Amino acid sequence: MHATSFVRSLCRTAMSGAAFTILVWLGPIDVARAEGIDGYRSAHFGMTEAEVLRAAQMDFAIEGGETRIVHPLQKTTALIVRADGLVAGAGATQVVYIFGYRSERLIQVTLNWGYPLETVVNAATLVRTARTMMNRMALQGLPRNTLSSDMVVDDGSIIVFRANDADAHVIEMRMKGPGIGPATGNDDEATSWLRLSFIQDAKTPDTYKIEPGAF
Repeated sequence: MHATSFVRSLCRTAMSGAAFTILVWLGPIDVARAEGIDGYRSAHFGMTEAEVLRAAQMDFAIEGGETRIVHPLQKTTALIVRADGLVAGAGATQVVYIFGYRSERLIQVTLNWGYPLETVVNAATLVRTARTMMNRMALQGLPRNTLSSDMVVDDGSIIVFRANDADAHVIEMRMKGPGIGPATGNDDEATSWLRLSFIQDAKTPDTYKIEPGAF
């Protein structure tokens, strides 16, 4: 199987208890090839913030409570909502919709479980949640993968699942916690997390960049 890699995050920030990450391309690696990836549920790449908010309200029956954050470096905007009961027994899910710097349209959706949303995190629960989400993706026509600690990211997390479609849209699942991947010396179950991201363009994300000669 051949496809894409974007093994490293450009920046992660935590504001109001929310973390959001833009993933970037760092070269080829063996992954799974998927069918069409165009966002998550009713939120599709290219939608405006207002359209995505309506989609989130429909998908998760939320009425207000969303948080809006502008990334200080990438100048992207994140719309963050809380979804309860997305996976039975997994606790709340933080759904982060990220809009491009120039386009101001949806370029990424990330689902977060565990830290920092939950104050009590069980790594075994995150593993079960990862398997549940992979099974759901398999039912949608995406290839079924197994948990693996072979692809380790520089922050100590592992890439559990990764797939891309013919348009280079990407799905990636990462997780971090004790017993998941190599020991880092500061593993703490209370800060374990699982993230599932749907990315429109991992090679050239729509983020703020300093133009050549402008530094």
